[in-house]
Amino acid sequence: MPYSTCGAEIAHPYQNTSRHSAAFFMPSGARLTTGRRTYSPKETKMNNKRRPITDRFWEKVESGPGCWNWMGAKSFGYGKFWTGEDSRSWAHRVSWELEHGLIPDGMSVDHICHSKACVKPAHLRLATKKQNAENLAAPYANSTTGERGVHLRRSGRYSVKVNHHGRAYRGGMYPTLEQAAAAARQLRNSLFTHNDLDRTKRSDAA
Repeated sequence: MPYSTCGAEIAHPYQNTSRHSAAFFMPSGARLTTGRRTYSPKETKMNNKRRPITDRFWEKVESGPGCWNWMGAKSFGYGKFWTGEDSRSWAHRVSWELEHGLIPDGMSVDHICHSKACVKPAHLRLATKKQNAENLAAPYANSTTGERGVHLRRSGRYSVKVNHHGRAYRGGMYPTLEQAAAAARQLRNSLFTHNDLDRTKRSDAA
């Protein structure tokens, strides 16, 4: 959507917009023209406060057959949405609440799809912090083997360890990385409930 440089006039961003149109960003100092009058950035912000939150939210979403990506502001890859006076929330949490209602205290909203920018309600689910941490797309950055829960020992063999509710569960020693990775997945599957990627790999292998 076209916009101007500082101080110029720009077209009204909400004319002929669909429920899932792209986000609109107003440059600092620009003035918004509706056809009847011209609004300053401060007046535009006040007008946006009166618009339904669903309209303001979904117009910043790019929908499609897969993930629905947030096109507005982001932080650490997650969408950020202005919900009120000096208040911003994570966009995926707002999406879940628009679809299902308030998020219970202490619960997180987990991305089933592993895409931080996704706000598609079907790709989101409630989870505890522990369950959310189980659903990883890849090993932690400090992994030395590239496999989750697998560690290379000085002997050249691979050990398996899975942490669950503050306790370390050990899954044995293996001569190859592939064997250790398979054992680690099996151990997580016996302990975890939200490790979707592990279960997908098991199904693919079968």
